[in-house]
Amino acid sequence: MTKGYGSPASAPLLPLEESLRVLVVDDDPLVLRVLQDVLRVQGCETSTAGNADRALALLDNNSYDLIVSDIRMPGPSGLDLLRAVRSRQPETPVVLITGYASVETAVEALRSGAVDYLTKPFRLQDIEKVLARVREARGQTIAIHGDGGRHHTGVLGLIQIAEATISSRDVPPVLELVLECCLNALGADGGRIQLRESEGRPPLSVHGGDPSLVERLREWGATRDGGRKTRATDEWYGLELPIEGKRGLLGQLAVARWVERGVFLPDEQELAQGFARHAALVIENLALHASLQSNLLNTIRSFVYALEAKDKYTQGHSTRVSLYASELAKVLGVPANVAAVIRYAALLHDLGKLVIYESILKKPARLVRDEYTIMMQHPLIGEGILQPLGFLAEEARVVRHHHERYDGKGFPDGLAGEAISLPTRIVTVADAFDAMTSDRPYRSAMPFETALREIRKGAGSQFDPQIAEAFANLELHRLIEISRITPGSLDFLE
Repeated sequence: MTKGYGSPASAPLLPLEESLRVLVVDDDPLVLRVLQDVLRVQGCETSTAGNADRALALLDNNSYDLIVSDIRMPGPSGLDLLRAVRSRQPETPVVLITGYASVETAVEALRSGAVDYLTKPFRLQDIEKVLARVREARGQTIAIHGDGGRHHTGVLGLIQIAEATISSRDVPPVLELVLECCLNALGADGGRIQLRESEGRPPLSVHGGDPSLVERLREWGATRDGGRKTRATDEWYGLELPIEGKRGLLGQLAVARWVERGVFLPDEQELAQGFARHAALVIENLALHASLQSNLLNTIRSFVYALEAKDKYTQGHSTRVSLYASELAKVLGVPANVAAVIRYAALLHDLGKLVIYESILKKPARLVRDEYTIMMQHPLIGEGILQPLGFLAEEARVVRHHHERYDGKGFPDGLAGEAISLPTRIVTVADAFDAMTSDRPYRSAMPFETALREIRKGAGSQFDPQIAEAFANLELHRLIEISRITPGSLDFLE
């Protein structure tokens, strides 16, 4: 970080021609504050509620352009609130948010009428897309003018931090950004963040600005009671704030500036407290991300089990496609990280069928045009379920494109050749082979030899020629072994 942060411009704060009325519902005050800050700079007037009962009370006397609600809360859940909104204000769009990647809640949310669902930590782009859709539906055009003042600089800094939390999985660089944004927003000359030792994390300190001020802050000492402290000397003014998480004090944020810049005014102290709250969110959200990553396999298992329980004819299909695709990736010499995407994406490729009517999935005859049109939506639905799970972003793209064709005649985007990603081209061949060699309600399975000839026949039209040839040359006994895998067996993921 650099020395000597200047004061930001003092232009007025974001006058808006028109704003959206948004109700935010979450039992976590920190999350409520983050969403308020982000929505405010996006031109929204926000109301907040700590639970569904309070939200329903607000709905009795108010109307909103958008409701954003956590799913898991004490008392009535976000899903309960969604159903109540559908009956009271059916035209009001609802977005559900959760800190837990769950196929059951995701699917139920979409089926119950939510326009989208998001996972914590949030992506700014996702929030912007939701607001854009709401504004488009209302025919609004929001014009934002001016450079913004100190608070605007602070809010933009908070958004920067939210985006950095998504892209970085390490606490120190994100905390450095928190401190840098705080110093810029306050016009402070130096600062430091000190984290206490906790379970699985050693003490941590980041600092920036004038080294002599940083040293003065270090000598000032750490807050032990969790309260706010100020200090005035003949040379500098200091402000120290607690970084408090759900389970208590995590550390301190301290900033200072030379005496000629003046004391930290009450509104500046509140702005700094906002950065301290965001520091707590950074720490806890990154810990949450680590937990989500460690539970990745369980998430995938949940998706696959839910999908295969819906249709006996597809039991084992996702597992076999994943194993066929993995064999193919091995033969093609695909790097390990890409092979992992292929393995997981193959397991999840038909996820969108979770919300396809069972009467269509289990129809004992070929689909008519209208039914086929509905079935063609499953790649997009599957992508939509996976998109909020940032750690499955690459897999989501494969899910979207697994029905593209090498000759450009597939769907949904009509991609052709190498515009289709390598993982997708591999999964497409494996998917087609297992479909041909499995029983369906309207036909019996093909013999392996016949299916392999069909794969070769589709080279250059449906399939990448090199990949089709590589698959057709896989050892037959290995393909037979995979075909006999017990449905629901995902031990190979370990």
